[in-house]
Amino acid sequence: MIKHPPRPARREERQRTPRPLYKVSIVMPCLNEAATVGVCIRKALSWLERSGFPGEVIVVDNGSSDGSAELAERAGAKVVHESRSGYGNAYHRGLAEASGDFIIMGDSDDTYDFSELDALIDPLLDGHDLVMGNRYKGGIRPGAMTWSHRYIGTPVISTLLRLSSGVQVGDSQCGMRAFTRKALEKMQLRCGGMEFASEMLMEAGRRGLRVAEVAVRRAQILTMRTMVGQFGHPVGAESGAPLEGRPECPVDRACG
Repeated sequence: MIKHPPRPARREERQRTPRPLYKVSIVMPCLNEAATVGVCIRKALSWLERSGFPGEVIVVDNGSSDGSAELAERAGAKVVHESRSGYGNAYHRGLAEASGDFIIMGDSDDTYDFSELDALIDPLLDGHDLVMGNRYKGGIRPGAMTWSHRYIGTPVISTLLRLSSGVQVGDSQCGMRAFTRKALEKMQLRCGGMEFASEMLMEAGRRGLRVAEVAVRRAQILTMRTMVGQFGHPVGAESGAPLEGRPECPVDRACG
């Protein structure tokens, strides 16, 4: 009799099977997002409750002047403050505070839907180390991304990163990602600005991490804040210095 390999469990079957109680930390950087940070937190907390995972929502305030930090606290997040400006520096602060076995990161401007996080977590449960969102696969609403970023900037950067890192992803600049704590420790991230996103893929390739890519929706209608960038710098521009005491950012070194 020919023995066939066991069929991989379908997603609905995995959902019926009791899952280990991994703790999930959801980390959001924030700079003057009073209009949206509460919405993001409520969606994330709702997902945690539905999923059954114990967890936390951490908001890193990067110098807001519009009451975002207070609104985040009222919505139920743990709020920490980072005085050093920059996308990467905000994430370094939040990741240092995170206590989860799994960590999800995403912007607090309601660009991504924090009520739909199963697709990011499932590959981690299946043994992957890093899960990248892909906005092209998930759908980008009209006006949600500038033409130059959608058709030139992101595809070019993604191609260069595929060649340099060996990590085969189609949307290297997607801000919604998930990874294990062990993967975070292995990557030893250092960059303080927007280049933090690219550094993560370069280090994942260098360390031989298992990387998956899943569809995520880009939901937000384009505003001046999304064109300029959440942290006050043109998207993709250098912003923020590496954390004090850390070596030079490898992305700066590669591009400089």
